[in-house]
Amino acid sequence: TAFPDGPKATADALAKNGRRIVPIIDPGVKSDPGYSVYDDGSEKNVWCQNPEGNPYIGLVWPGETVFPDFTLGRVRDWWSEYAAKFRTLGYAGCWIDMNDPSTGPVDPYGMRFGQGTEPHEAHRNQYGLGMQMATHAGFLAHSPNERPFILSRSGYTGSSQYAAIWTGDN
Repeated sequence: TAFPDGPKATADALAKNGRRIVPIIDPGVKSDPGYSVYDDGSEKNVWCQNPEGNPYIGLVWPGETVFPDFTLGRVRDWWSEYAAKFRTLGYAGCWIDMNDPSTGPVDPYGMRFGQGTEPHEAHRNQYGLGMQMATHAGFLAHSPNERPFILSRSGYTGSSQYAAIWTGDN
């Protein structure tokens, strides 16, 4: 009710006054059959796995969550498509948060990468970089002549090519 014309109309109105909307995006996707992003990711097998070969489930803001496996190029491509769609809503950039990856009270070492073949510690520190790369690619696909504004909570060697790092949680 507060934004009856949706985010694009609000973003456009604010832009006329030199203001931009930069919301937070977390990698944790609500584990909820019927939620289109969850269903699409499940169909395309993009989630990190647990040791049993099932999607790894964390517990973050939306409740039970699954996490894209950014170590796989096809998963980064999948995320990029959503990032490009996100830009069509009029958002000027994004703050990618919780990309440590933060799994809430659930043991993160149960999260496996590379279709479940690689242990958590092999890629934990690079997770934020994978999310940055995918988000950056999606933003460029939407606006190829505009430098993407991406602020990230976590990073790795090479992160500065894709995002600025917010160190407020340090």
